[in-house]
Amino acid sequence: MSDVIKIVGGTGLAQLLIALGTPVLSRLYAESTFGIASIFISLSLILGVVASLRYENAILLPKDEADAVQILRISLAAVAATTLLTALGVWAAQDLILDLLNEPALAPHLPLLPLALAGIGLYQALNLWNTRTLNYWRLSAAKVISAVITLALQIGLFLWLRDHPAGLILGFIGGYLAGSLFLGGYILRYDDSLRLAWDWQALWANLSRYRKFPLVDTWGSLVNAVSWQIPPLLLTSYFSSALAGHYAMAYRLIQLPISFIGIAVGQVYAQRAAAVKGDAQALIQVTRSVLHRLIGLGVFPSLLLTVLGQDLLLVFLGPKWDTAGVYVQILGIWMFFWFASWPLGTLANIQNKQDTLLILQGFLLVSRIASLAIGGWLGNDLLAISLFAGTGIVVYAAYAILCLRMIDYPLRTSLPFLVRESLRAAAAAGCLAVIGWLLPIPSWGMVLLGGLSAGIYFLLVMRKNLI
Repeated sequence: MSDVIKIVGGTGLAQLLIALGTPVLSRLYAESTFGIASIFISLSLILGVVASLRYENAILLPKDEADAVQILRISLAAVAATTLLTALGVWAAQDLILDLLNEPALAPHLPLLPLALAGIGLYQALNLWNTRTLNYWRLSAAKVISAVITLALQIGLFLWLRDHPAGLILGFIGGYLAGSLFLGGYILRYDDSLRLAWDWQALWANLSRYRKFPLVDTWGSLVNAVSWQIPPLLLTSYFSSALAGHYAMAYRLIQLPISFIGIAVGQVYAQRAAAVKGDAQALIQVTRSVLHRLIGLGVFPSLLLTVLGQDLLLVFLGPKWDTAGVYVQILGIWMFFWFASWPLGTLANIQNKQDTLLILQGFLLVSRIASLAIGGWLGNDLLAISLFAGTGIVVYAAYAILCLRMIDYPLRTSLPFLVRESLRAAAAAGCLAVIGWLLPIPSWGMVLLGGLSAGIYFLLVMRKNLI
């Protein structure tokens, strides 16, 4: 069984649970409640990116296991330090944060930010340690446990707190903490390498050797995280927390294919690329394999969401989420470029060229802020989301090309594959669009047709890309 399938199995079950739980949550909580929770989650994910000062990404790189252990220890120490600093920052600047966000309803939840950062940081570091040690089944189990705890808390707390953002926020935090406790428990019990004595000289040597991660990659990742999480913040500022909730729900659906397959493929690619980084041709071959896999798996779902996004959300989430459905349709093609390009960022770490991507990430942030600001100034949320998607497509295409050029990847070898897969997917999705335009089929009927088409397409075309 391939490593991708090992991860996809658990990831798929976790995402299935989230997918099944989402229609329940969408009927329990109001759009504005989702919006307030999405602001907290956005802040948590921005801070979580730098929780271990990016040292966790260096865990895969050393050949010597002892050096990798030192880096894991550095990562965990960094999580403790950033958690403490965040707690102090929230205590000292809570009023300023609330004024900037223009959402006073967030006040009771800000003190939970350090706990969220700790959960995210621990999960990221322990996740990459298990990736290095090839314990993919642990990663799958952790994802399932995290999903179960998240949904159980979010649904269970509704029975106590009713329609309150705390239910969604505590579920989000609880999921990360549960996954971290599971991974950490197994590592402490079964990974003998972690019982190595502390070697302070080796620790300081690795702290210095991989200093580009905190000094350079941290800023690039922070810029990237802000660019990802800025939409709910700006939509709340320019429009309302309800529209931020619609975006949060659209993003929740959009990211399902990314979380289901993209992260699994990316984790395996990171490990394999790090293993052959000294062999240029082997690295190109590994990259070609993963790039074609991402293209083959991503293009049809993105077009399917473009055609059926509104129908999907009306059927599964209820009529109050029609605006979120329109957002999904606008973001469909953008999802493909995100899905196919982001795992290639591993090449920047391998080639020690994190600083090269920092400028591009800066462009991404500026383009997103400008897109949402223009839509906000004109009072048109659909224009804001459309500009967000359009600029994202351009920047992510440039991102992929830049990463591939770092290893002198021959682009001409993959362009025919991209064209062929795109034409196949466009033909299948186009047939659905024509049927929906010509015939008065209700939303549930279109969703059934879309599901049937997706099943057939997977069996005939996409399945080979998982093997």
